[in-house]
Amino acid sequence: MSIFKLPDLGEGLPEAEIVEWFINEGDTVDVDKNIVSMETAKAIVDIPSPQAGKIIKFFGQPGDIIHTGDPLLEFAGDEARVEKTATRKDSGTVVGEIKSGEKIYTETPRQFSASGRNVAIKVTPAVRALARRMGVDLSVVSPSGPNDTIIASDIERVAGILKQVGELEPLRGVRRAMANAMSSAHAEVVSVTINDDADINAWSESFDVSA
Repeated sequence: MSIFKLPDLGEGLPEAEIVEWFINEGDTVDVDKNIVSMETAKAIVDIPSPQAGKIIKFFGQPGDIIHTGDPLLEFAGDEARVEKTATRKDSGTVVGEIKSGEKIYTETPRQFSASGRNVAIKVTPAVRALARRMGVDLSVVSPSGPNDTIIASDIERVAGILKQVGELEPLRGVRRAMANAMSSAHAEVVSVTINDDADINAWSESFDVSA
């Protein structure tokens, strides 16, 4: 199988979001035909096909983030192969069953989270299952459990907030890049406030401070 990976779309941008596929799986395309529209932190770019051939698989759908160098689509052929990795079964997603195991799993957080945390997400299978059942994204939950572990009450608290304010709107393109930069700055740059006192009792009334 021939794999087309997302190229560098300019100035070392690390990722791009799929906006729209111009083709479907199973279509046959010509070289240089526009196949997908991608949105980076700076612009929306149409990507042409690097070769002619039949498309047999997409590695993402509109709204998905693809990192530079990751597979974007697959052509029929024998030029390259992609190793398929087995997906670990989620022990906490069986319908009608929430296991009560206490083992804490560490998940990789998204690039930007509402809490501004740049740490891994720690959660037990039962709490993760509760989050999925209540429609709560773990990346927006601030942990209150031991060692920054997300607990059930954290999920219930965020679910209550979402019920009041509505579903969160995902950040895209430039807005996502700005949010990432601001979140990183908030987490890494120390906030400083300087206060000082000045005695101006001896200030001459004839002195114009606005001059």
